[in-house]
Amino acid sequence: MNRGGRAGARFFPIGAGGGRVQPVWVPAPLPTILKTLLPGLLLAGGLLLQSGCATPATRIRHQPEVFARLTPEQQQLVQAGQIGLGFAPAPVRLALGEPDRVWTRTEARGVSEIWSYVTAEEDDGRFLPRGRRSFFGAPFHPWYAGDPEPREHEYLRVVFTGGQVSAIERATR
Repeated sequence: MNRGGRAGARFFPIGAGGGRVQPVWVPAPLPTILKTLLPGLLLAGGLLLQSGCATPATRIRHQPEVFARLTPEQQQLVQAGQIGLGFAPAPVRLALGEPDRVWTRTEARGVSEIWSYVTAEEDDGRFLPRGRRSFFGAPFHPWYAGDPEPREHEYLRVVFTGGQVSAIERATR
């Protein structure tokens, strides 16, 4: 007997003693739940994977108005995943993505913001690519599952002064 309320739910009368009947909700069978939830879970998983594998091209597609405001020279740099002095934060995000860390530096001449980009390396010095997510490791862990805990390696710092890139520091190792 189905008394409405929840789609796919069923109510069964269960005796509660004293001749009273108590309705009890029993959930729909698992296949019905999976049919309902599976498309949403697949979409969410696909979006998560896509966001982890962002490239300058995908970031440009998501923010074409920011890209359109750049000069032709700046557009070429952003498409190549590079930046230059004088860039504002938005084009830097298009070219490089979100920073791994943000620092604030206060000096006599003013305050600067420093964006730090980090990668990781194995004990033997091999670099591990970022962006791959593993269902077997910790949730949203940016490195491969099964690898020993990698050593982080800061490879790029972008210094903003007055809202524009004033310095770019690259690790030369």
